Amino acid sequence: MLGRYEGELSWFNLGDKDIATSIFRTQLLGRGNTLTQVARKILDGLGVQFRMVPCTNDPVHTKIRSGSRVLGFQEYFVKERAVPPADEILFEGASDAKASPEVKKALREADRILIAPSNPYLSIDPILAIKDVATALGHRKADVSFVSPVVAGDAFKGPTIKIMRERGLEPSCVSIARHYLPFATTAFIDVQDATLAPRIEQLGYRVHVFDTIMSSMEKKERLGRFILSVLS
Repeated sequence: MLGRYEGELSWFNLGDKDIATSIFRTQLLGRGNTLTQVARKILDGLGVQFRMVPCTNDPVHTKIRSGSRVLGFQEYFVKERAVPPADEILFEGASDAKASPEVKKALREADRILIAPSNPYLSIDPILAIKDVATALGHRKADVSFVSPVVAGDAFKGPTIKIMRERGLEPSCVSIARHYLPFATTAFIDVQDATLAPRIEQLGYRVHVFDTIMSSMEKKERLGRFILSVLS
């Protein structure tokens, strides 16, 4: 419907499920629920069994500075299709945000912590920008692992490689290892990058090589079982 109106939001299309979720979330937040409580209610409504908690209940907004413009995340990712150079990625509110009690408890009590192969700069760094999350991970560094989102110079999806090149970084799992060096000691990389394992080991990591491209449910389960076998 927004497409029928003139205005800046005509580029932002949402399906019925997204709109319903947004309305539900906004109502709950307006009634004084925390973001953690809202997430729990949404998961319960969808029948999701596992626990998922936001890193903070405080407002944190990802912004991308491109030249003289500062773009909101959705504006950069959807409207601009991540085409403009990401000269700087900003996390407004992160310096004042606190980790939620549930996240603190999880980071404190987890046997192992795994950083998923998401975009390090747009998906993981907003979490690490919250000081007590970064501090907690640093204290648990020996128990933290990551799965590289970069395989053979390419990313699973999204603008990861583009951002790496804009930052002058080598588009490889070695750069990902350097990025997570303050937080992790174990790396999972793809078989296509096996020759890079010694370079990552030189950084102080334990490196495990496996097929990390999750192109089917079977491959996802196989990777999950392998990671669990290594970390158990």
